[in-house]
Amino acid sequence: MRTLLITLASLLMMGCMATGCMAYQQTPLQDAGKQYLQVQQAELRFHDTGWPTVDETADVPLLFVHGFGSSLETWELVTPLLCQSRRCVSLDLPGFGLSSKYEQDYGADAMVAHVLELMDQLDLGQVDIIAHSYGCSVALALASEHPQRVRRLVVSDGFAYEDQMPWFFAWSRPPVLGEALFGLFYDQQLDWRIPLSFHNRDLVSHDLVQRAYEALRRPGTRATALAVVRGLELEAAEQRYGALPHHVLVIWGREDTVTPLRYGERLAQHLPRASITVVPFSGHFPMVEAPGMYAEQVATFLARRGLEQH
Repeated sequence: MRTLLITLASLLMMGCMATGCMAYQQTPLQDAGKQYLQVQQAELRFHDTGWPTVDETADVPLLFVHGFGSSLETWELVTPLLCQSRRCVSLDLPGFGLSSKYEQDYGADAMVAHVLELMDQLDLGQVDIIAHSYGCSVALALASEHPQRVRRLVVSDGFAYEDQMPWFFAWSRPPVLGEALFGLFYDQQLDWRIPLSFHNRDLVSHDLVQRAYEALRRPGTRATALAVVRGLELEAAEQRYGALPHHVLVIWGREDTVTPLRYGERLAQHLPRASITVVPFSGHFPMVEAPGMYAEQVATFLARRGLEQH
């Protein structure tokens, strides 16, 4: 035991030397090309296309929710295809992208509260949500806790079950060990880790990897990412899926090795009103590898009549 404690202490010291002991961001990063809103204690970066016509009742808005370690740029290939006839809002969740990374609660309930307040400030009312990866857990929680604010759901390659938890996340949840692991390894070896998320490795350019390094090394990123991991309560969330009243499209990359297809199939069976679409020759990011097919399948689902809550 003494040897283990010494090892953990050494790892923590090395992590602190590399990261400043998981310091949070003290001042928000700004992006002149996007908008910001003060939501509770966080400053959230978002993009709002606005209503495409003068008729604001044409259809409910689309809300895009990205995954772990990602940002609203996840959707930049499919929003032009999906947002021609309706208002679309995408955001950087608290702690991610260029939203603020302050010391606060990053559990599912807190994430839902931030998204809901953003919706209120933008007067979105009811929305259709399109979510990816970790963002699916946020979207499913929001729909479960506030069912009248969501009309339909699209969940893509999502984290929905406790047994999906990567070993790195599971080992990082205890105190000290998590700080050491995130401090030492969270932003390392991206040149081989990022390609694991894609079926077509040619899409992973040197520039993409460099931008990922820059994003993960922004002030506060490690601390907030660790806080999000420790706030995951997927086992409890799983108990609520069977009561979800919404119609859901589960859309999954067939070659996804991050969240394998079997979890998408399981989720489609678990949700009472779900259908599943599999995108061939795509990994964890089908909206990037096959944006045309992805957008077509999503648009078809959202346009279907008679899919209201019962």
